Amino acid sequence: MSYSELARAWVRRELVDLDQEPPSRTFEIYFRALLVCAKVDGELADNEREWVLGFCAAFGGDDELLDTLRTYPAHERIKEVIAGNPGVQKAGRRSLLFNAIEACAADGNYADGERARVRRMAHAMNVPLDEVEQLEALYEEQRALRQKKAQLLYPDGVPF
Repeated sequence: MSYSELARAWVRRELVDLDQEPPSRTFEIYFRALLVCAKVDGELADNEREWVLGFCAAFGGDDELLDTLRTYPAHERIKEVIAGNPGVQKAGRRSLLFNAIEACAADGNYADGERARVRRMAHAMNVPLDEVEQLEALYEEQRALRQKKAQLLYPDGVPF
């Protein structure tokens, strides 16, 4: 196992407790769908695309996929994108929505328009509103915990 493969496996285990790498077609569908989710009102902010690209790279996306995603226009409907993969359609829906929340908030703000878009996507994927609200709450809890951790570890500022 190369060091980069080791790093990707570590990220998958640490972030989502996943021991196996998804098939490349699943990767492509998942990350295309994530860009569609993050594109609010026809606008995909650079920092949102960069968040998706960074997440894809860390999770195991190869250079070819990253190059494709860098210019992917994300004009499709979410149901069209995920139609080719039953795993993403069923088991990966909540993960996709959670990651969409993270991508939408990459600029530091999960805006009302983004929230509405994620909820429309959830409805299109048959995920109940109460589950979306739980995912949004989980995101906020993790964000607060990350801030608390940074304050505790670096009360005098980052040492480098």
